Amino acid sequence: MANYILMEMSPIIDFDAFEDSKENIKPLRVGRDAMTLVKAVHSDSLEEIHVRYSQELQRYAGDDPLALWIQYIEAIQTYYTTGDSKRSRFVQTLESCLLEYRDDDRYRNDERFLKVWLLYTDSVTEPDDIYQFLLKNEICTQFSALYRSYAIYLLRRGQCCKANTIVVRGIECGAHPVRDLRLLLQHIQAAGGSTTTDVRSIVSLSTLRPLLPF
Repeated sequence: MANYILMEMSPIIDFDAFEDSKENIKPLRVGRDAMTLVKAVHSDSLEEIHVRYSQELQRYAGDDPLALWIQYIEAIQTYYTTGDSKRSRFVQTLESCLLEYRDDDRYRNDERFLKVWLLYTDSVTEPDDIYQFLLKNEICTQFSALYRSYAIYLLRRGQCCKANTIVVRGIECGAHPVRDLRLLLQHIQAAGGSTTTDVRSIVSLSTLRPLLPF
């Protein structure tokens, strides 16, 4: 069954189709300040966080609601270093944000919105259709992190040729910073018919800057 129903003029994401592939929340790619964790443990409960931000979003009358959503997502991330995604409703919160703004031109090329998408791709086991949806609908396609994230996913599945194609596509469309894509492409092509070890070394290149963590 397809994970997405992609329509030419009105794309629809069937998030429910991903229910069986959602994983537990993964640790953040960057460390948290110790005091932040202490404050999180002794401040709001998780349910209070959901209630508070839900109310703030309903009342919000400014021109950048995504900023408040990102605060909401960060609050959940800070509360749980790892944990049960159903209990934290982390993936559900990501989905709500993405559904709310997937057709909003204000965020079509907003790096913060891409961060939310990449958190979502990192939370499901089969995100290929998510990446295809973003590319097809030209959402955040000016950022190299989109192509890098997709290519790394493909490399981990042993799809080196397809990963190469995705990176080239990012370079050709002028995604930035282009240096990261060129470096990744260089290593993919140098590996050629790479072994699993070669692929792992490409994926973990220390010369590549981290993907867009909050």
